Amino acid sequence: MTIGISVSNVGQPRTVRDLLLRSYQIAKILGKGEALDTPKAAEAFYILTELIELANTDKLFTVYETPVTIPLTSNKSVYTIGPYSASPVPDVVTVRPVDIMFGVSTRLGIDYPVYTTHSREDYERIILKSLSVSGWPSVAYYQASHPSGSVTVYPVPSDDLTALRLTVAAQVVPFTALEEEVNLPPMYFSWLQHKVAERLSPEYGQTWSVDNKKILGEVEDVLKTNNIKPFPEMGTGLTGLATSSHGSYNIHSDRGR
Repeated sequence: MTIGISVSNVGQPRTVRDLLLRSYQIAKILGKGEALDTPKAAEAFYILTELIELANTDKLFTVYETPVTIPLTSNKSVYTIGPYSASPVPDVVTVRPVDIMFGVSTRLGIDYPVYTTHSREDYERIILKSLSVSGWPSVAYYQASHPSGSVTVYPVPSDDLTALRLTVAAQVVPFTALEEEVNLPPMYFSWLQHKVAERLSPEYGQTWSVDNKKILGEVEDVLKTNNIKPFPEMGTGLTGLATSSHGSYNIHSDRGR
């Protein structure tokens, strides 16, 4: 699995199997030179998948931006975004966005800024949601549901001449095999191997050490600090979000600073 960041992987294990073996070693369940058997690998792999999904939900792993284009269809207001494995297959097949950073609607070669929101309250303030126009949608309401997210546009387009171009924060996709190559930023890798080890420890009667607890806490603090984005600004008058040329917005606490 490769995400859109260039980092050094020197000293890191090369496969998921290597990562999980290191987790067992951190938890002192396996020693140096001991092999990772199939039952232990399967148990840790399940935990690893859960942790990646948890980190995506908590926005610990929202690090890279990627463009998503949605061709808008006449009289259709809701569009799903997600992987091909989702059922039903989404309208736009790509990684499921965790967050929408910015959006524009493009029509006849002209771009128009779109107010993007994750707040259901914002969308519910629209009185006539079925309003249909031959023009540019001005609002995109995103729900980060699983396994596919959904984007609701307003007004509803009455033709097929418009596209919604979004810049999204993409999630790290769970691994699919033990021999899959690991290519993650160092802090992500460190968090995963220690978090898997923490989960495994009580299952094998091991005590999670104070040193490991400290390392895991420090890594989580760094990840949370790095996941701060510009404070959202009012775009349509639909919400009471304050505009500011200073400060930032913490996606974990949902507060400005």
